[in-house]
Amino acid sequence: MWLWLVCIFQLAFADETLRIAVLEFQTVQTMDPNFMLQLSDETRGGALDVFPPSTSKVSVLTRENLMDVLTQQGKDASCMEGNCAVGIGRNIGARFVVVGSVAQVEGVYRLTLGVYDSDSNDLLGQKSIQESSQVKLLGEVRPFAEGLIEQTLGGFDEGRLGVRKIGESDTWTVSDSTQGVLELSEPRLQGAKISVNGRKVCDMRDKSICRALVEQGNVSVSIERQYCDVFTETVLVERLSTLEP
Repeated sequence: MWLWLVCIFQLAFADETLRIAVLEFQTVQTMDPNFMLQLSDETRGGALDVFPPSTSKVSVLTRENLMDVLTQQGKDASCMEGNCAVGIGRNIGARFVVVGSVAQVEGVYRLTLGVYDSDSNDLLGQKSIQESSQVKLLGEVRPFAEGLIEQTLGGFDEGRLGVRKIGESDTWTVSDSTQGVLELSEPRLQGAKISVNGRKVCDMRDKSICRALVEQGNVSVSIERQYCDVFTETVLVERLSTLEP
């Protein structure tokens, strides 16, 4: 059954030349699942910055693309070892696979990204970044991922938008991220469900801090608490914004 689904998945993207899959990040420690998901989402965003969908022949697979097939195979979308990443890449027809692992040592968060070629089994590049908090790491991971993906994979699509043009000065330009981090911290949020612009971002059953990556600008924040009316407020999100309801 799953082989048939893999074939359908690959045929659906038959018109694309190359595909990149960003697998869900892993850790051997206890980490906030929302934080881990946001890290992988920001890395996908970095890949999209390198390969714009409207101009590039390289396609960045969404989490939904990935999970549809892997769920049918009885596998998850996380990997820390190269052989696992290459195997998943081949199963879903992705030429390149990006994996990430997160560790916390003495209060410092360290993220390591690796880029694999599923055709050759080669590790094309690997780099690490560390920050003193989850918020700071979330704010830096997109340009960090963009730099690594540009360095390792940019040459596979030199005609895309946003790369150096032949004959111009030897400089690179990178556009700023349009996303910011919204943080909500309040003991009374325990057990609440938090949504931004109608999208659920945090379930506070076992935490007191919610951090969400959202588009900068005015957003609508809704907080649902048992036995309480829904609290809704419009918040201006910049690079890092805090809401105390």
